Amino acid sequence: MRRCGIALVLSWTALAHADEPPCTIPEAAARRDALVPLRPALASDVGLGLYQLPRAGDPASMRVAVDIGALHPVWVGGTARYVSLSRAHAFTAEGLGGITLRSVRTRWACDKDRFDLRLIGGVRVLSFAGSDEQPKGMSAAAFGFGFDAATMDLGEIDGRATVLYDPTHSEIGYLATFGYTLPLLAPFGRKWLRVGVEQGFIPAVGYAGGGDIGIRIEL
Repeated sequence: MRRCGIALVLSWTALAHADEPPCTIPEAAARRDALVPLRPALASDVGLGLYQLPRAGDPASMRVAVDIGALHPVWVGGTARYVSLSRAHAFTAEGLGGITLRSVRTRWACDKDRFDLRLIGGVRVLSFAGSDEQPKGMSAAAFGFGFDAATMDLGEIDGRATVLYDPTHSEIGYLATFGYTLPLLAPFGRKWLRVGVEQGFIPAVGYAGGGDIGIRIEL
């Protein structure tokens, strides 16, 4: 059964690469590959925004994320967020891994769309500092799915929905994220401006959520 699953994933990937006509116009090919890269080996984004989290002194937030796609169909990703510039602050991080199913549609030689769907699992941790409330933090297993879709006209959207289980406090929560990378190539030659939102219920803490805007880099 395991071999059948692996064969199915590899077959899906092969179909995604097959029958892609060459783009003979260098400028159009460069734009196509910049807006819809077939397999970014590494993607990272850094954003600043507002994030409401219980016990944090203020909602100022900085977010850093990394997606590793060089091992496709295996995917590895992680995010870290620092909340609040005051004494009572928090740090949260998440590490995930999963398997990606990819579909690529080429409508004509110099245009294509890509859609990735992945099953993911991992761990999420949260730590508070400068607060006298308990608990001081939590760790939870995370399970769910994620996706991203890229087109030449609309840019790229990405999202993730996970269920969180905190065994220490026997609580279940959830987290949902959504991001939009605009199809702007100037001045870097690749998509670079990303807007993201996040909302969820964090076990042992409560509701949390916010948004950020930042720079995305794909290699």
